[in-house]
Amino acid sequence: MDAGILHGLWTAAMLAVFAVIVGWAWSGRRRRDFEEAARLPLEEDSEEGATKPRHEEARHG
Repeated sequence: MDAGILHGLWTAAMLAVFAVIVGWAWSGRRRRDFEEAARLPLEEDSEEGATKPRHEEARHG
């Protein structure tokens, strides 16, 4: 195999990885997590929030 074919295969593989990541990020299953993360800067800090992120509290208890 010459370098051109290897570079083409590498590019195709990275394009596939990128497409999977975009699909994962835009999937409906992740929407709630991303909406919670988007609201984090707008929420006020509390004593508990300073030690443990709110999104972890919501998931675990």
